[in-house]
Amino acid sequence: MKFRLSNTEDLQRILQVHFNAFGEEEGPTISRLVTSLLQNQISECNLSIVAEIEKLIVGHVVFSPVCLSTTPNMKAFILSPLATDPKFQRKRVGTELVEYGINLLRQQHVKVVFVYGDPAYYSGFGFKVEIAANFEPPYTLEYPHGWQAIALENDNSLKLLTQVQCVESLSKPGLW
Repeated sequence: MKFRLSNTEDLQRILQVHFNAFGEEEGPTISRLVTSLLQNQISECNLSIVAEIEKLIVGHVVFSPVCLSTTPNMKAFILSPLATDPKFQRKRVGTELVEYGINLLRQQHVKVVFVYGDPAYYSGFGFKVEIAANFEPPYTLEYPHGWQAIALENDNSLKLLTQVQCVESLSKPGLW
């Protein structure tokens, strides 16, 4: 399996991976989100990574920068969305994509990464509800236990109560 940053030629295959992974109910919403994130990738400094097997894109993840109200200069990101083509699920594609992205962010001295997702899955990477507890999500959450964070570097300012602001593409209440 190979990992690389996505490019504009990848868009249709990336959208197909997300649509296949999320199905007819959520697939169109996630595909619109991915399109928006990738169209704004340069201006928003998103980190978009694909997983390939034999030159076929089988997984995709986006990490987008967030702004923290009390520490606006702190480097922080949010993971959203993550998808693996159903034919390649349970083969560590998603796991290795997330690990690859977190390692890239660690090299860039990012302090904290957020996710709004399944605690059973994301806790395996070190994401914790307790770390996210000091960070108010952008919107009221339907599933508050899904708001999690992982600290990539120790920093006392991670203990300050602060509001998280996402890039424009993620700033839609319906996504939360």
